[in-house]
Amino acid sequence: MGRILSLIIAAGYVAAAVAIGNGLVFRTVFLVFPLAFIWFSEEVGGYSGFVGLHPVTSSSPGCLIAVVGWLLLLAPAVIVAVSYLHSGSLPSWCS
Repeated sequence: MGRILSLIIAAGYVAAAVAIGNGLVFRTVFLVFPLAFIWFSEEVGGYSGFVGLHPVTSSSPGCLIAVVGWLLLLAPAVIVAVSYLHSGSLPSWCS
């Protein structure tokens, strides 16, 4: 169920980016990370090795990785909603 809901939300972002234009379509590539965290949370949490120059020596709970994925996925919608409610207009990167 989480995969389907996250895919619907990501598709909504892509549709909004296409409708708005202004180069936002290229920014939707960043949806890969939240979707990966949600869809493959156990695998990502079990990773050990190097991330850049930093070693990862222990695993993380898959549910925590999924929560981070949901936070990353929903952050743009929350930012737009708060900005609209606060100022009555969309952020500059949305228009």
